[in-house]
Amino acid sequence: MAFYCENCMKMMEDTVCPECERMGREPRDMDEVFLAERGHPWSDMLCDVLRQEGIPSLRRGSLGAGMMMTIGNFLDLESVYVNYCHLEKAREIYDSLFGADEMLSGEDADDEME
Repeated sequence: MAFYCENCMKMMEDTVCPECERMGREPRDMDEVFLAERGHPWSDMLCDVLRQEGIPSLRRGSLGAGMMMTIGNFLDLESVYVNYCHLEKAREIYDSLFGADEMLSGEDADDEME
């Protein structure tokens, strides 16, 4: 059974979150769950494909709005979230888009672009 951390918005195997050490709970269909962290333009592409498949997504950048205006969005990493009820399908889509790149390199494909 998987558990959901409301604080980190991530799924976990244990009842206690390894990142924030808070107790998790059973996930609900509408919980926003972390799917992936990608840089631009990959986060745009992922969210566009999710939308085409009828899966709403939420993106949160790691930089603030001021930094984004100063240095541009191509240096920002965005965390992409989907509702728990769509997580399995969203993971399949993510793997079909990025799985081969990550398997070949053994590391995140964003690292290769830097």
